[in-house]
Amino acid sequence: MKSEQEQMDLLIQLQKNENETSQIKTRISNNEKRNTELDQMIVNNETTIQEKENEFKELQRKYRSYDSDLKMHLTKQEKQEQRLREVRSNKEYELMLKEIDDLKALSSKLEDEMISFLDLIDEQEKAILSQKKAYEELKIAIHNEKKLIEVNNQKNEELLKELSKIYDEIIPEIDHPLLERYTYLQKTCGRAIVSVSNEMCCGCYMNIPPQMYIELQRTKTMRFCPRCQRIIYWEGYDVS
Repeated sequence: MKSEQEQMDLLIQLQKNENETSQIKTRISNNEKRNTELDQMIVNNETTIQEKENEFKELQRKYRSYDSDLKMHLTKQEKQEQRLREVRSNKEYELMLKEIDDLKALSSKLEDEMISFLDLIDEQEKAILSQKKAYEELKIAIHNEKKLIEVNNQKNEELLKELSKIYDEIIPEIDHPLLERYTYLQKTCGRAIVSVSNEMCCGCYMNIPPQMYIELQRTKTMRFCPRCQRIIYWEGYDVS
């Protein structure tokens, strides 16, 4: 049968063990979330590059379309200019001359559009190259970070195994009714065991009776906060 002091020591060790376990699990969970974020960064960059490449292809397609239209109009213009030499009627001559002028104007507009598209194509090509370069650098950085996360998680998993082993050693040593009360307090209060400082419970921050505070300082017996019912100990008690 363990003494109250020994039971108290075991409960404090148990709470410390559970707190450390919870913290490590949180770190592992955060690492997994970060892994997911890094994977999404890869996907987002690949999607952006693909979209830019699709835009680049669409610019090229439009440029080829303008080029085809320009060639068609130039061919038509050339034919009209040849026909113009054969025209005898002044009216027909003026009509054909106007048609040729319209074709020239349209061809000029197409040429301007093509020049603009060439500039856009050049800018888009440079943007894609820049994006791909940044993406390659990002992949290296992500790879390195994921390796660090992997190493970190391996260490955390080892720590969890050690804590689990200690937990399994502590549990059988604690009196069952006390363990049940501890478990209930952990679920309802978050912390089952808290220190007392300046006659105040550090769980509910209410004052405890002066006599109880004196007893906590003089002995290492187990006491319960009359307000929140947590297990309490004096702040000067060695809990290492």
